[in-house]
Amino acid sequence: MSDVAEGSRNDAALVLDELAKCFECDGARLPVLEPTSIRVKRGELFVMLGPSGCGKTTVLRIIAGLEPPSSGEVRLDGRRVQGPSPERGMVFQDFTSFAWLTVSENIAFGLRLRPHDPGEVRQTVADWVRKVGLDGFESFYPRDLSGGMQQRVAIARTLAVQPKLVLMDEPFGSLDAQARWQMQEMLLNLRRESPTTIVFVTHDVEEAIFLGDRIAVFSPRPARLLREFSVPYGVTRDRSITRAAPFIEMERQIHVAMRGEV
Repeated sequence: MSDVAEGSRNDAALVLDELAKCFECDGARLPVLEPTSIRVKRGELFVMLGPSGCGKTTVLRIIAGLEPPSSGEVRLDGRRVQGPSPERGMVFQDFTSFAWLTVSENIAFGLRLRPHDPGEVRQTVADWVRKVGLDGFESFYPRDLSGGMQQRVAIARTLAVQPKLVLMDEPFGSLDAQARWQMQEMLLNLRRESPTTIVFVTHDVEEAIFLGDRIAVFSPRPARLLREFSVPYGVTRDRSITRAAPFIEMERQIHVAMRGEV
């Protein structure tokens, strides 16, 4: 089923062990996820790729502790996930900045929920403003920002608290093509500076290959793991790889895997 070796169990930061989900509605059962086992390595950007509505977001919500599984379990660093935790940060597709807070105040929000020296908080916020390219916008409110800039704020707010795991649910899906490319490249830059473990959901094949270290391809609902792909690029990559033969061939193979299940 997979064309990449799992590696040792000890290097897995995140483990999905026979995870399954079925919703109940008016006495009817709606299967969303068939039993699925996945291991995500520490520092890896792992992409869950599949058609819209196949159940990827439900898997992400289970990992986040926002939704209980019907069976199976999720473990992070060996500990079972049983509810939300600041160890797991989530970036949603919809822009989630707090409308009444400035850019700096949004980024500082999670930091101020923990014991921190005020000077340390200011320095951390300044560092993240720089990292996500919002210099000069520190005092702006979300209503004054473009969608891409609002998403930069959300990403900075999530990463500033240094979670063990970042969950990203089609975070660039509502952006125009140019803003989406800029955000993808920003994410790659952030990974070079801080190799956080990331689980990234998308239905865009090019985005999956451009960003991912490994890609799990899912079937339409109920989601079933069809195949895994290992991406042959390191963290340092640029847009030119999308025109290279290995990239194009991987796109073809992924489309074949997805079409074979439709």
